[in-house]
Amino acid sequence: MDVIDRPRAERLLTRSGLLWGAWSAALSAAALAVAVAVVKARGRPNLDGLFNDFYDYWAAGRILQRGGNPYDAGLMSHVLASAGVHSTVGGAYSYPLLLAELARPLAALPPVPAAAVFTAGSLAALWLGMALLLSPLGRITPVQGFAVATAAGLFAPVVGTLYFGQVNLYLLPLLALALRGARPEAGIAGAAAVKLYPSATALAFVTRGRRGVRPLLVTVAAVLGLSLLPNVLAGVWPARGGALAMVGPDRFWSNESINGWLSRLPLSGLAVTLLMVASGAALGALVLALVLARRDRPWAAAFALLLCYGVVAAPKNSLWNFAPLVVAGTQWWSASDRRFRAAALGTLAWALVGLQSVVDAAQGFRDGQSVLAGALGSVALLGGLLLLGMLAHQLLAARPAAAGRDERERAAA
Repeated sequence: MDVIDRPRAERLLTRSGLLWGAWSAALSAAALAVAVAVVKARGRPNLDGLFNDFYDYWAAGRILQRGGNPYDAGLMSHVLASAGVHSTVGGAYSYPLLLAELARPLAALPPVPAAAVFTAGSLAALWLGMALLLSPLGRITPVQGFAVATAAGLFAPVVGTLYFGQVNLYLLPLLALALRGARPEAGIAGAAAVKLYPSATALAFVTRGRRGVRPLLVTVAAVLGLSLLPNVLAGVWPARGGALAMVGPDRFWSNESINGWLSRLPLSGLAVTLLMVASGAALGALVLALVLARRDRPWAAAFALLLCYGVVAAPKNSLWNFAPLVVAGTQWWSASDRRFRAAALGTLAWALVGLQSVVDAAQGFRDGQSVLAGALGSVALLGGLLLLGMLAHQLLAARPAAAGRDERERAAA
């Protein structure tokens, strides 16, 4: 049962979907409260990075309000210090400027109340995103819906996003709408203008044949416009060489990308940058070739595969940036036959990503230090790659989209 190929008359939101989405959000809120209580009980300084990433957005929005340049590292540090908060990693603002522009209203508040409002919005976005993902699955049992909603709400990257104040959960409704084929151009462009890696999903338009050329071009133009126009209007730009630094060596404990794994390998003289670019390009070529070879397959299958690739291939992606795997994982589950083997593989991939948070907590958060050497420090990446393989196999095995529509029409008749 592929969620994108259900009848168009189907409602985007159902009562059961809204209830399951609310359950996911409630579980995540409870998990956040437990995490804060545990860290506080241990006497960790600054609660070990609570709202760390949000403070970067907040400071960037405040700098823009004052006509400054958020890509100035010294200015960012000054604004954060003046407000009595700090960013663990430090440095200049490192996201597309659209996010800082959207943070301007929150920047008018003190940092902690602003973080509380941002977190409440993240929980609302999680609720809506899960409701959109689970609403089409009318044939699943309440127990199955409860299990999927629970797995999403307690997913380590989702809870980590809330704890560190990342923006990932705000992308879930956009990605869920795009997965379901509801104005995918807008959903992909909106998500990619905040986090660049969802732009890989635009290649799913090849499943529409010639009809996909125009929306693909519109999406690419929208991504470029939303990513660059705020910089043009504000007259501020990142420092040169930032793109190359993204694929360079980085052993920081939260880096769960390919270059994080390569950086932690106990091999001296390893050309991390070259291997990162080569491996990402090779994996991307393989995924694109598969999508092109199976371009008659359902949109959602290709979209989920490309989204998963974007997550695992993005350089310097932290564990909580794996949160969009909720979209890809839910699509994989909804379209799978749910036999024991499929369930076991899905559980293993989910558990590997979740295990990373256990490894991190066991070692403690230490600025600039890797958690463990080698592959154990990147078990989340291993889980993401396993899910990528599962989605690739599912795309290969999926029925052509036209055959699926014909079968449903006969059933409806």
